[in-house]
Amino acid sequence: MISQENPQLPSPGDPAAQFWIRQKADVKKGGNDYWLNVATRTPQNEAPRLGRGGILADGMGLGKVTIAAPVS
Repeated sequence: MISQENPQLPSPGDPAAQFWIRQKADVKKGGNDYWLNVATRTPQNEAPRLGRGGILADGMGLGKVTIAAPVS
């Protein structure tokens, strides 16, 4: 969960981070690199803002409140 506190945007060719990948534009057409959401297939020019944190999930009655209280 600690590794999700400061996620990094991927470089071109890296695997997706939180559904975002960096795409190289077609140089012949004079385009700029862009970000692509792999879930919705939606491109955008501005770098996306990545979410922070993780999910604390357990079965019922195993003390999630007791664990999360000192962390927050």
